[in-house]
Amino acid sequence: MAVPESRSRPRKPLDAGVFQPEISSFRLHLAAEGKAAKTIRNYAEAVQWFAAAHLLSDTCWTRWEQVSGPDIERWMVRLLGRYSHVYASNQYRALQQFFKWLAAEDEFPDPMARLHPPKVTGPLVPVFTSGELSALQKACAGRTFAQRRDTAIIAVFRATGIRLAELAAIRYDPGDTQRSDVDLRQREITVRGKAGKGPDCPDRPPGRGDPGPLPPPAGPARPGVAAAALAGCEQPRAADAQRHLPDHHPPRAPGRRGGLPAPVPASFRPHLAGPGAARKAT
Repeated sequence: MAVPESRSRPRKPLDAGVFQPEISSFRLHLAAEGKAAKTIRNYAEAVQWFAAAHLLSDTCWTRWEQVSGPDIERWMVRLLGRYSHVYASNQYRALQQFFKWLAAEDEFPDPMARLHPPKVTGPLVPVFTSGELSALQKACAGRTFAQRRDTAIIAVFRATGIRLAELAAIRYDPGDTQRSDVDLRQREITVRGKAGKGPDCPDRPPGRGDPGPLPPPAGPARPGVAAAALAGCEQPRAADAQRHLPDHHPPRAPGRRGGLPAPVPASFRPHLAGPGAARKAT
């Protein structure tokens, strides 16, 4: 699969000047609602960029209540002339959330109340073909820890569609089942969704009966190594685990040695049971 080269964007001006106090309050509001750190940053930076690159540069406004719908429309036209429709739409959504909150806080009209987001016409994101996935699996074939780890990572991605951060947060503790997200007997892993939340999403091979409600996750997630358990290889020594993991993962204590189940099969059927709990994959 040909991966398009990413276009490096110039550094965005984020000095909002006199408009910053309200943006800081908006950040606090998002944090109090439990929004993910990345969401808070993206929303706040979108508003800061609008203030710095448009309000301070192209208008004489000094207060948020002076901003009107045409200001937003001019900013959207500017973004659409330089960036994709998807990117401009994301910026619009962030500004929409800010002005909705600000209008409720300060009790003045929302300048975006009658506006509509840019129509998204961007190309679809390319995905791996079945042939490319097979070639990727063959490239990871082998009996070393790194090969089995990579095979397990690909199998979990194919079976569940989880995010990279969710995979990196899987914990494995062979000595304490309450601190482990990997259940070797049930061949399950507990996956926490975005911002620690997610639907109940057990993935299981076709034909297996409904296991019933899933228990909630035991404690907060933290980065860990589950690939070795999922791939059926022996637990590596602490030094080996640290050498094979990305730099941002902390070293893990050595686990028990012994044969573990075979690699997780890729024939899974996702099933959404309801919101409010962690997802599980078997």
